[in-house]
Amino acid sequence: MQALQAIRALGSVAVGVGGNLVTGAISAISDAGKVVDRLAHKDLEGSLEIVGQRVERTIQGACTVVDDMVQLLDDLAENREIFLRQRNIQRMTSIATMGTVVAIGVLFIDDSPSIDANELDLSDTYSNSPSDAQLAATLGLPTDAVENGVFVGNESDLAILTRSGEIPGTTHVDASDVDRSLAVRNQFLADHGYTSVPDGFEVHHIIPVSEGGSDSTDNMILIDEEQHDQITAAHRDFYGWNRGT
Repeated sequence: MQALQAIRALGSVAVGVGGNLVTGAISAISDAGKVVDRLAHKDLEGSLEIVGQRVERTIQGACTVVDDMVQLLDDLAENREIFLRQRNIQRMTSIATMGTVVAIGVLFIDDSPSIDANELDLSDTYSNSPSDAQLAATLGLPTDAVENGVFVGNESDLAILTRSGEIPGTTHVDASDVDRSLAVRNQFLADHGYTSVPDGFEVHHIIPVSEGGSDSTDNMILIDEEQHDQITAAHRDFYGWNRGT
């Protein structure tokens, strides 16, 4: 009878470990996707927060496993007949899951090629904003129309800047689904020597984020509030925002 109980317990543990590994893999993939998304938006702080939460959950899980091991040993010493109760099977499942994950990690580390930190090129991880001349050339503006990240052109130049953000055939994204990173905006400002948005100016996304424009420093420019209102009104007509399209 005890042998049969032991076999059943081992089967339950094996099934539980398999389920835990699948659930853990899905969770890890989800977290990895979030980190990649934050890095794509140059949000280092956000990506580190996700990693920190993952590490915290791992540490908590490890502490739970240690507690389970202690309790298992106590139960085994006190009463072997009730050792294979459901709570202990759950504890063994947790311990076996952690052991499997560690074993897989060790195998992965052993098979991974060594990397020399001196060979890593991180220079493009957080690329700086384009220069004033580069941005002006990209938009088809005179070189002197952009100064230190600020649009300083005339009405004709403003019309060019406006048309640069009008892209036919885009798919509109609702405001609630638009993700703008404060870290990216601050990077843009820092690239041009600002610690905050200058009074009377606003950071403008050249191609609206709601129409597929990237939330990146190369899609940003500082314009005064009145000019921003003019461009927004023109884009509202072009994209049909008032018509709900």
